Amino acid sequence: MEIEDRVFLVVDDDEMICNLLQEFFHIWRAKKIVIAENRQRAEGKINNEVVDFVITDNDMPSSNDGLELIKAIRANPDIGINSLPIILMSGKLDDDLIQAAISAGANDTVAKPFKLVELKKMIDKL
Repeated sequence: MEIEDRVFLVVDDDEMICNLLQEFFHIWRAKKIVIAENRQRAEGKINNEVVDFVITDNDMPSSNDGLELIKAIRANPDIGINSLPIILMSGKLDDDLIQAAISAGANDTVAKPFKLVELKKMIDKL
């Protein structure tokens, strides 16, 4: 599926990251961008809106919200939800977190700060 055909959910408590990604998804002509600032709001949006791709931060106010969100998505009985492509972002990405993210069900991980070209390549391959 092309970026132009996808609805992206960006989950991050950092407004600057959300605004940056929103701007670039607009430039990349994404179908729609949905923003949530924490796991609980993200779960609500996933259950009430059409979402095709999730990009989530790990470190939000409730600790490892990103990993918990990934686990919740993968445990959802709706095949349209539990098979969503997911990229986990983190400013503290290390081997242990990468392994935890993959074990939780993330398709890929990216360290903050990241190059937008790097993120686009990840999205294009998923």
